[in-house]
Amino acid sequence: MPAITPLFWRPLSFCIALLAAPLLGGCSSSTPTPAPVDAPPMSASELPHVHDDHDDHGHEHPETFTAAVTGLNQILDSIREAFARGDEAAADGPVHEFGHYLEDLTELAAKSSLPDEQRAAVDGAVNELFKLFERVDAKLHGDEGVSYDEVSAEIDAAMATLNEAAGSTQ
Repeated sequence: MPAITPLFWRPLSFCIALLAAPLLGGCSSSTPTPAPVDAPPMSASELPHVHDDHDDHGHEHPETFTAAVTGLNQILDSIREAFARGDEAAADGPVHEFGHYLEDLTELAAKSSLPDEQRAAVDGAVNELFKLFERVDAKLHGDEGVSYDEVSAEIDAAMATLNEAAGSTQ
């Protein structure tokens, strides 16, 4: 079993936050049973994949690093458009899907031909995006967080790193 690095915990905490958000925010009429607090941490592959609360979660898993970055850009466009219209409900599903693509991207970057230095930059950008979208998602669900506008420049900077790396793998 590979060693669990600190980079593992940020995506995992984001996934847990995304999965817990419906419990706290009331997005769903069904209430999944949360894991006991003293349970050992689960790997990302062991986390339940619950999407009953969002109709637009038929996401596909990209097969390459470049495809994942392309997907992130498309999802980000949907998020921007929803927030530009003031439609937070329409942004919620894409925000969650963005997190799933970030998970995929982490695995695909590790398998890619990216040089170590660029892979480290990608890991940093992914961690930053997880952190930023976790805060945006919290606000979407009525918790303390930030609006998309407050962090859009930071999101764009992290995406620029991913786009640059994707361009170098083609």
